[in-house]
Amino acid sequence: MEDNINKATTKSCKKDISIIAITPNLKDTSKSIESYLKELKRHQIDAVVFRNKAIASKKFIKLFNNFHEEFSNSFSVNLFANCSEETFNDIKDLADGIHLTAERLMNLKAKKFNKIYGASCHNKKEIIKASNSKLDYCFLGPVQKNIYKKKYIGWDKFNNISSFSEIKVYALGGLSIENLKVAKKNNAAGIASISAFYN
Repeated sequence: MEDNINKATTKSCKKDISIIAITPNLKDTSKSIESYLKELKRHQIDAVVFRNKAIASKKFIKLFNNFHEEFSNSFSVNLFANCSEETFNDIKDLADGIHLTAERLMNLKAKKFNKIYGASCHNKKEIIKASNSKLDYCFLGPVQKNIYKKKYIGWDKFNNISSFSEIKVYALGGLSIENLKVAKKNNAAGIASISAFYN
């Protein structure tokens, strides 16, 4: 199993990535998608992670397809899907990569797709798992206080934990584009955020 992980190849990123937007739980309507993309155009982003934790797999696939149709007309950056590998199988031709939750990361045996792989991490154990699994990147956080999480790790702990990674680590949690410089000073490849690109 481990050999399969090490030999896996991945699709390359369309550009160097410093700023990653994460979608909120969008509704499956043209108005909801168009409104979000209109707001996103106001910012300089390098990739988008599409997520919606409030819906089941079939609805996620339908929503992702509708989102991709609008997204591909306006953006030329990577689009990743935050979902299980089983769900990803139905959208793999549209997505540039898959983003795993920490739980899915810890259960990962071998990468199934020739795509970019990322994951959400919150501690040293998950960071090491992402690195040993030869993922392309991971998120680590929350770094600062934010509306989604009450607990946060701060920059010192981010710097310490991320030092155990051999892959790119993006700072997540209560961050804006203005935090990019301090993120890079603390061993981050860049930042990822929901609220910075959506109000």
